[in-house]
Amino acid sequence: MRVPARLSIQTFVGGALAIMGVESIMALPRHFALLGLMGLTLSCILSLKLPLGLGILFENSMALRLTKIYLWLFVVLGCLSLLSIGILKAREFQTEFAGAWFLPSLRTLLLSGTLLGLLLWSDRRERHLTNR
Repeated sequence: MRVPARLSIQTFVGGALAIMGVESIMALPRHFALLGLMGLTLSCILSLKLPLGLGILFENSMALRLTKIYLWLFVVLGCLSLLSIGILKAREFQTEFAGAWFLPSLRTLLLSGTLLGLLLWSDRRERHLTNR
């Protein structure tokens, strides 16, 4: 079985991030209408995925490093978000709020964790091949 090359994995991650960034830009008016300034800020932060993804597609090493930091932050914040939702559910405090945010938080955590894992795996694979 052939293992994908490092560049193929990074191209996949860059494309996935770029698509997610475009989705965030398209959702910007809806987030602003529903959540106001907080929604606008959230959409702008999520829209950073577009330039990061394009930077990876153009093989920019700085974009690759910034993407790893960005994804690490999303993984950590996703874990904290799920933990706080679990605490709210356990205390039966604002259950409709906690239920409404559970699936989006879980989706963001899984996507960010998967993309980060692929990037870290491709780096480890590159180091392993250069040490031979």
